[in-house]
Amino acid sequence: MSSKTKVATVAGSVRHGHVFSPASRANFAWEEGLIDEGALNQREAGKFFPHREAGLTDPFAADDVKNSTPPADGKIASAGQLTGAFLDNPGSHWRKHEVTSRETLSVSWGFSAVHKARRWNYFITKADWNPDQVLTRDQFEPTPFYMVEVQIQPYWGRDDMIPANPTTHQVPLPNREGYHVMLAVWEVADTSMGFYQVVDLDFIARDDSGERPDSPTGLAAREVGSSEVVLQWDAPHSAAALKAYRIIRNGTMTVEVSGSVLGYTDSVEPATTSLHHQCHR
Repeated sequence: MSSKTKVATVAGSVRHGHVFSPASRANFAWEEGLIDEGALNQREAGKFFPHREAGLTDPFAADDVKNSTPPADGKIASAGQLTGAFLDNPGSHWRKHEVTSRETLSVSWGFSAVHKARRWNYFITKADWNPDQVLTRDQFEPTPFYMVEVQIQPYWGRDDMIPANPTTHQVPLPNREGYHVMLAVWEVADTSMGFYQVVDLDFIARDDSGERPDSPTGLAAREVGSSEVVLQWDAPHSAAALKAYRIIRNGTMTVEVSGSVLGYTDSVEPATTSLHHQCHR
């Protein structure tokens, strides 16, 4: 994203939520001044896409509020909202994020209203979709390629269903080539609605020339203090073309350290519970 990227003040908004990293189509439109902050967070329609009808019961949580009507074909990107209807325009002109097949993509949501989350569904366009046509159900695979589901039931009286702000998911992308659209839908338990965000992706060829590095081993916290943790690990047996190690804390913070370094000192809060790392070229 550009160094001039704006950050939505979701805490002061009266609406609901959006994907800000990688920036959704609506987030880009807000950065460009084409929609206001309320419209950025108001991509809202009935939950349970790709169903078309209202009044459906959640198959996992029967006590959740039944759904309203999901967005119609051709109005998926806007969620059927008149403000921002241009988000439904077909074409390949949309700003895209470069990704590769099988990459794990960090997807971050920001929220501006308190709702109890039931799940997040991630859909992808079919291999042979046509970007010159509007987005319809037939343009997407019929089932999500990735889902995060909150299994707490029933939803009432449960503040632990309110998602952290922001919430980040590590989303493993499917195999694709070229331009595709990812549809991210946040479904809530305590209303009939879901929140629709489309993210435009450009799947570029993976560079498989040369030897790929093995996974590092021996990750351990060598020193644990009240405000920092010193992590150390062993180099992979095959470190050819190793560019960096990626360290992720609780799904919301990602840092990279050079492939020549075998340690990292992390400043943490007392409640921090988990860290893991990846290596990549």
